Amino acid sequence: MMIALCGIALPASSQIWVWGPLITSSVFTFETADSLHKAQGTLDTANSGIWKIGSTVKPFFASPDTPSRAIMTRLDSAYGVNANTSFILNIANSFMNPVITFKHKFQTTAGKDGGMVEFSANGGAWQNVLGDCHTIASFGVNTDSFYTAQDTLASGDAAFSGTSNGWVTSTMQFLWAVPLRGTSPCMPLNNLRIRFRFLSDSVAENLDGWMIDSIQLKQYEYPGAIDEVIVGKLNVLPNPSHTGLFQFPELPFAANNALSITTVTGQLIQTGAYKRTVDLSMQPAGIYFYQVNNGNNRYRGKIVKSE
Repeated sequence: MMIALCGIALPASSQIWVWGPLITSSVFTFETADSLHKAQGTLDTANSGIWKIGSTVKPFFASPDTPSRAIMTRLDSAYGVNANTSFILNIANSFMNPVITFKHKFQTTAGKDGGMVEFSANGGAWQNVLGDCHTIASFGVNTDSFYTAQDTLASGDAAFSGTSNGWVTSTMQFLWAVPLRGTSPCMPLNNLRIRFRFLSDSVAENLDGWMIDSIQLKQYEYPGAIDEVIVGKLNVLPNPSHTGLFQFPELPFAANNALSITTVTGQLIQTGAYKRTVDLSMQPAGIYFYQVNNGNNRYRGKIVKSE
């Protein structure tokens, strides 16, 4: 089910932000005729170790709903011991704010062996998507149907581990349309690479490992993609505000500006002509976003109602 709020469509149980229509998408299906090189990104399997593309007869992987071809940790045998092997998705620089989904299933020794997703930007170090840049429905790295920070291997790395309940569709989003966090290495993200990495310990297990299919890249129309000048933030005082009353600065030709206030999930709570005093006294404590727009110039920022 989708909830539509102020032109923002959000899956009801998701942490992924979706604004506006889908601009473009592409899917890596791993079928024989499907290329690993697309305009939106490429898959690098040159040094992927035990990761192989093809068909399988392994018992957990070979279910009736398994596609004819996928990428997996070995096609016809258990994943083995002391694995530390990966393949990489390189995102085209022109593909901004990508949403990446993938179907997968896994069968590993819980807490010992498993697979994680990492990213690197601007040639920097690899980071787990549940690292410092991870957030909940905000600007940074968002995830849905993913492992949690408590799902760790013996190495301490958060990962998919144990046995999945059949196929799982997981999503990650790298969102920097409005860089509120704004600190490296979270944003901006250029030369973005995604690494799917599998680890196993020294104990041999007769288990199938990790199988991935239908890696899809999506790009939606975000506010930063329209032809307006982002002037910057306004000097709003006090911020944070204990009372919920915020004083906005005087603007030239204020009557030509519209003001809107939204929650972190995109719910519109105030809209109308620009005004100097914004009253959020009846709203719960938390972070809110304002936008002031006259059709040519736009101010954006956040205001905080404290406890």
